[in-house]
Amino acid sequence: KKTRQTMGSALPTEITSAFPIGREFVDVSIPSYEEDTLKSVMTANSITRINDQYLELINLVISVYNAEGEVDTTIRMDEAAYDLTTQTLQSKTPARIEQPQFTMSGDTLTFDTKSQFSRLEGNVVVIIPDVGNAFPVLGMPFNRGK
Repeated sequence: KKTRQTMGSALPTEITSAFPIGREFVDVSIPSYEEDTLKSVMTANSITRINDQYLELINLVISVYNAEGEVDTTIRMDEAAYDLTTQTLQSKTPARIEQPQFTMSGDTLTFDTKSQFSRLEGNVVVIIPDVGNAFPVLGMPFNRGK
């Protein structure tokens, strides 16, 4: 049986421990706050508790907000697994990271929620629409041929 569920915080033990194994929750939205400021919203078409250690997420979109309250980064993956023990999110399908300065995609993405470190691997493609303006933002020198 599918259950509609909206959750108020980012995968705390109190919520994930309430996920019965094998139960699917559909149209899930999980915001994350730092004090009273919205930092991110994770949405998924469905989240299923696979076993004691893993959650399966389908059509996952993570929107990360900047200090002005606008979406700064969007991360997308069709299928992912969240390891409750290590607090690590791993894509099972290609992932895409979108920012105003660039778009990156790769075969897999791993995100450690504790360290806030992510790693994109396999057939990584980076698209920078405005190379001249993007490199200073990325901290890289760019010679425009002048």
